[in-house]
Amino acid sequence: MTIKRITFVQEMLKFMGLEGRLHLEWISSAEAQKFARVVTDFTEKITHLGPSPIAGQTRSISMEPHENKRRKHEYHKAG
Repeated sequence: MTIKRITFVQEMLKFMGLEGRLHLEWISSAEAQKFARVVTDFTEKITHLGPSPIAGQTRSISMEPHENKRRKHEYHKAG
């Protein structure tokens, strides 16, 4: 089930222009060196990809429920 979900999210990220920003790898707690290598490699990959191409283009979602309700109302009112 996890692989199916990760694959779905990877496809969604690809559609959004954020390909390569999600990685799943099974690592045992006994594999400290592998963990360090995977994290280092992924960090380098993300650094190479640079900032999100959609940074600043999305509206933030407030953690306050009343703010999200107001925005939803404004969206439906405008549409």
